[in-house]
Amino acid sequence: MLELMEKGWFFPWDDFAENIAGSIMQHKSEGLSKDDILDKLVVEWRRELPNLRVDSLGVVGRIQYLGNEYERNANKVLKEYDLKYTDFDVIGALRRSGDPFQLTPTQLCETVLITSGAMTAAIDRLERAGFVRRVPDESDRRIRAATLTKAGIEISEKAAEARFNEADKSVTGLNQNEKNQLILLLKKLIASSQYTSNQFQGSE
Repeated sequence: MLELMEKGWFFPWDDFAENIAGSIMQHKSEGLSKDDILDKLVVEWRRELPNLRVDSLGVVGRIQYLGNEYERNANKVLKEYDLKYTDFDVIGALRRSGDPFQLTPTQLCETVLITSGAMTAAIDRLERAGFVRRVPDESDRRIRAATLTKAGIEISEKAAEARFNEADKSVTGLNQNEKNQLILLLKKLIASSQYTSNQFQGSE
């Protein structure tokens, strides 16, 4: 075990659990032990249909709620730049790929968080807006790669700053230690999900 710790392969789960317990106690002292709508929903289903396994809905329901809220807030911030959340996913992928800010459809699919259909629709919108243009790929001219225009580079950088500022505001209720703990728990949940694609998990 010492060898694993030296290589960075050992995670101190006991310390992690202790930190989680400490966070729970802190939240209780801050009044977060008060029941919310998901608690009420679980209690009502448990009362009406006792055989249902309802506890997990307390996790899934809150993730769904936050996902909807976060996407709505992202779209609101990006509207200033005439972008949708899916548009930013595409131009963000192109911008962070580095010069020449160009990716093939296959490469884009491997780095965005949206479906291939949504990605194609976003590229079409971005091309009409003058932020992206399609060019023949140098390695295979039958493939049309997407590349950022000068205007696309500028808008992607401005939108990125606004997007990440909004993301930062969305988790102001957590300290850095809690953010790290939540990231680990969400990664574990994603890895165990039957719906998670290999693409999201970074598998080949």
